[in-house]
Amino acid sequence: MSKVSLALLKQRSAAVESCVSEIENMSINKYGEQTEVAEGLRNNWDLLYSMVLDLHENIQDFMGEVKE
Repeated sequence: MSKVSLALLKQRSAAVESCVSEIENMSINKYGEQTEVAEGLRNNWDLLYSMVLDLHENIQDFMGEVKE
């Protein structure tokens, strides 16, 4: 994966993060507490983001092996 692809991935990740934050803000109840939906969404986003980073590292490792 090229540096351009990584930059694009980071840009898109930031856009998704922004959407998640917006949804979290909309799901705060009248007492100022986040609902279970918001907490679940945040947990799923964190997991997905870490999986994407792991995938990128695996691709980088694979591309290095192919070049050798």
